[in-house]
Amino acid sequence: VQGLEHKFIESIPKERRLNGPFKDLENFVKRTQITLEQAILLIRLGALRFTGKDKKTLLWDIYNYLGHKNKIVNAAELFSLERKEYTLPELANSPIEDAYVEWELLGFPLNYQMFDFLKTSYRGEIMAADMNKNVGKTVRMVGNYVCEKTVRTVKNTKMWFGTFLDSNGDFFDTTHFPNSTPMYPFKGKGCYLILGKIVEDFGFQSVEVLKFAKLDIRMNPVAVD
Repeated sequence: VQGLEHKFIESIPKERRLNGPFKDLENFVKRTQITLEQAILLIRLGALRFTGKDKKTLLWDIYNYLGHKNKIVNAAELFSLERKEYTLPELANSPIEDAYVEWELLGFPLNYQMFDFLKTSYRGEIMAADMNKNVGKTVRMVGNYVCEKTVRTVKNTKMWFGTFLDSNGDFFDTTHFPNSTPMYPFKGKGCYLILGKIVEDFGFQSVEVLKFAKLDIRMNPVAVD
């Protein structure tokens, strides 16, 4: 988890193993002596869902409990700290909001594909598994970028080979000739709409690209302008 201190990575499972499951948020904080900043990371990632509370309620509770600074709660306290109780409206988290948090903290979403981030629901005219039935045809496909390779032709012009995944999780390859893609065609990781002709060499199908564009994704609903 990006930003989570190593001592908590080790101490949290150790504490749970030695003294049993955590009962609630307050019990978790006191037993682990976690700081506000570190607790927020775990809440945003959904790691404290054992409490039965949604993320926004937990964030409210942790600020209420630890305050707006990284103070540490003494694990040896005999009594719970006195806290004000608040009644909050229902605070829902959307799946895409959770996916963006996972992307930020883990480097990848747990339950989302890149296709799920797209503004469009269009996934192409055909899938990779259908390419062998469409040799010679010009089709539109949507693929998630995997990798690319740049080569030079005998005329010393650049061309590219790409590899993509369709929304079913199957690979397909693309060829980008200089006459159809004179400028660098790739714009980083993401999903692309690909217009091209299906060709076959030695029983292997690929797409000769005619047009190529990266597709827009939905914005993080909690992003600040």
